[in-house]
Amino acid sequence: MGANWGLFSKPFQQAGVWVTWVAKLAEMILEPGPLGEDEAQAIATKLARALPAK
Repeated sequence: MGANWGLFSKPFQQAGVWVTWVAKLAEMILEPGPLGEDEAQAIATKLARALPAK
């Protein structure tokens, strides 16, 4: 399922959740943040367990 984003559409938040397209989400995820590498890895591990690949 996809969505049509206008050329100048910008990501926005709805109830604290970012709504954006895949490429922008990847860019946002790669930005430096308040979590250290160990904390980020722990979260990634939990997500991988909770959301197994299909």
